[in-house]
Amino acid sequence: VGCAECPMHCKGKMAKPTCENEVCKCNIGKKD
Repeated sequence: VGCAECPMHCKGKMAKPTCENEVCKCNIGKKD
């Protein structure tokens, strides 16, 4: 998932969205 979609992608999950190298990750201790 790209940076632009990251906040919506991670919404509703107990996660903090972060973006590295144009890749979205929802940090829950695991990489998404």
